[in-house]
Amino acid sequence: MNRAEFVIATAIILFIAFALGWFAYWLIHRFTRVSKADIGELERMAQELHEAEEMRDQATLMILEGTELEIQYARDTMPRGVLGMNAAMMEEYLQFIANRRLTQLGLPEQFKGVTNPFPWMSEIMDLRKEKNFFETRVTEYQVGGALSWD
Repeated sequence: MNRAEFVIATAIILFIAFALGWFAYWLIHRFTRVSKADIGELERMAQELHEAEEMRDQATLMILEGTELEIQYARDTMPRGVLGMNAAMMEEYLQFIANRRLTQLGLPEQFKGVTNPFPWMSEIMDLRKEKNFFETRVTEYQVGGALSWD
């Protein structure tokens, strides 16, 4: 190899090395560089996430405070209980409803292991009979002779 071929080969090798190095530098900075607009967007997203977390905590706290107030009301109004209902059962029912509302909002239940002591209340609340009064049939009503007043 003469001197001219050596210089040309060296220049080609250096050019390829430079091009590869530049390309690697460009790739690294292309995918890791964050512009000021991107930083602003990331800060806005972090703020929204923080506010959403605060809102979830605030909603949970409001439901828990409301439940406690309802429990106090039940204790005050039913110190000895009424027919088929007492303050302890009402407390469990209110905790059941609070868990249900929290679940509907996508929040974790706060009262573990509570059940509905009044299954008939679920029947009333869960069944959404949205009918037009004038479109119902008379056969859907209960006959007066079938009612029991015991």
